Amino acid sequence: MPTNDDDRKAMRLPIASLHKHWITADAVRARIHLETKAPEDMPPALVEEAQKWSQVQTMAVFYGLFYVVIEGYRELGLKDEAIDAFLRLVPRQSGQRADARPDP
Repeated sequence: MPTNDDDRKAMRLPIASLHKHWITADAVRARIHLETKAPEDMPPALVEEAQKWSQVQTMAVFYGLFYVVIEGYRELGLKDEAIDAFLRLVPRQSGQRADARPDP
């Protein structure tokens, strides 16, 4: 039977991978509100539309990465009271809300 030390060693790589996805998602999140650079002669309305769609696409990437982190957290069986409370509000891939069904 594995010891706690064995369990911790076996989990280091998956947790490191999960952390890598988290810091990537956080970097993308930080980029959401950056302004899109545009040529000075571009009409302001077009710049505004480009800015809006840049933010939408950046948010899509962020949410995709965020769900990778959530699913990784769940797959690893990690437990944290604050995170678990938050995740009960986050829909699962099946489209059901996590708080709509009992915890396993």
